[in-house]
Amino acid sequence: MKPFLVESLRDESERVCWEASFALAKLGDPAGTEVLIETLTERHAATRLSAAESLVNLGDARALLTLEGTLGDPAPTIRRRSAGLLGALGDSRAVPRLLAALNDTETGVRVEAVRALRDLDMEVYRNEAIHALVGALESRTHYTQGDPLPGEVARALGQLGDSRAVAPLMAAFEWRYGSDLYRHAAEAIAEIGDPIAVPGLIEAISDPHEEIKIDAARALGRIGDRRAAGPLISMLKLIGPHDSPTLVDAIVEALGEMGATEAVPHLVARLRGEDGDTTIMVLAQALRKLDGTLAVAEMIERLESSDAGGWQRTRAAVALGELGDMEAAPPLMRALEDPDGAVRQAAARALGVLGPLAHQTLAELLNDEGDSVRRAAVEALSSIGGMQVASLLEGALDDDDFGVRRAAENALQRLRQPQEGEATDSSGRQRGRAR
Repeated sequence: MKPFLVESLRDESERVCWEASFALAKLGDPAGTEVLIETLTERHAATRLSAAESLVNLGDARALLTLEGTLGDPAPTIRRRSAGLLGALGDSRAVPRLLAALNDTETGVRVEAVRALRDLDMEVYRNEAIHALVGALESRTHYTQGDPLPGEVARALGQLGDSRAVAPLMAAFEWRYGSDLYRHAAEAIAEIGDPIAVPGLIEAISDPHEEIKIDAARALGRIGDRRAAGPLISMLKLIGPHDSPTLVDAIVEALGEMGATEAVPHLVARLRGEDGDTTIMVLAQALRKLDGTLAVAEMIERLESSDAGGWQRTRAAVALGELGDMEAAPPLMRALEDPDGAVRQAAARALGVLGPLAHQTLAELLNDEGDSVRRAAVEALSSIGGMQVASLLEGALDDDDFGVRRAAENALQRLRQPQEGEATDSSGRQRGRAR
C-alpha cells in the first residue's frame, strides 16, 4: 500500500480525496480496504463519502451506515450522491432511510432516493414504501412542469405491483405535468395489472390530450381486459385515415394483445384503406394474433388486382408478409414479376418475413417450369438465409437457365460475405459458372 494515498484521503480537496479512495480500492489490497473503513469516521463528510463510494465499488456492506449518515448532510450534493450510492450498494436495509429522504427539501435528492429505491428489494418494507411513495406522488406542491420526480415515483409504484397504488396513479392523468408522467403512470398501472383500473383507463382514452389517450390504450392492452374492446373499437372508428397514426397503432396493438376477435372486421376495414407502412404492419400483426383469414384473402385480391395501383399492391405485399399466412406465398411469388419495382421489392421482403414458413414453398418452386419463377424463388430464398437455403441455392447453380444460375451465384455470395477469406469450393463451382 502506498502511504501517500493514505495521506491524500484527508486532503482539503474533495476531488483529491475521491481520487485517493478510488486508487486504494483499485489496488485490491486488504490493508487499503481497512484504511477506507477507518476513513468512514473522518470529520469531513466529503472524505467519508469518497471512502464509502470506494467501498460500494468493492461491494463492501460496511459503507451502509456512513451513507445513511451522509444522506442527512447539510450539502445537497453530498445527500444526492449518498442516495445514489445506497442504491448501488444494493442493501435493502437502506430502504427506510431512503423513504425518509423522499421528504428532502431538494428535488435532486428526492429523485435520486426514488431511483435508489427502484434498485432495491422493497418487499420487506412494502407497506411503508407504498405509504411513502403515494405520499410523494400526491405532494404536487413540490413539483414543477417537466419535473422527473412524479414519473420516477410512478415507476417505483409499478415495480411494487400493489393495487393500492392504482387510484393515485390514475389521478396523475389529471395533473397535466407532461407526457413523461402520463407514460410512467400508465406503465405502472399496466405492470400492477389490476382490472380495477380498467374503467378509469377506458375513460382516459377519451381525454382531450392525445398523449393520455395513447398511454391509456397501451395500458389497456397490457392488462388484457376485454371490457375495453368496445370502447377501443369506437375510438378507432372516430380517427381518420391520416389522423394520429401513433394513437391508431396503440389502439390496434391493444386490441390484438387482449385477443379482441370482435375487432377483426374493423381492423380489416382499416387495413383496406390504410396507406402508412408502419400502421399497415401494426394492423397485420394484430390480425395475425386474432384471425387474419379475411385480411389475407383481401390483401391477396388487392395484390393481384389489375385495377389496384402500384402503391396499393406494394402495401398489400407488406401486409401479407406481416400476416404470416402461407396462403400468401404463391401470390407473393407471382408478385416478384410485377412491373412495379416497389411491388417486387415488397414481395421479396414479405417472403423473407415469412421465413421458415415460406421455405418449403420456395424450395418446390425451384423446380417450376417457368425460368422466371425459379429465378424469383432464388431471390426470395436469399432474403431468408441460413444453411438450408445455402444448400438449395448451390443446387440452383446447375440450373439450365443462365438467369437462375447467376441469381443463385449472387445470392450465395451475399450469404457468404460475413465469412470473407473462406476457401472456394473444392469442385471449383464458382468458376466458369456463367456459360
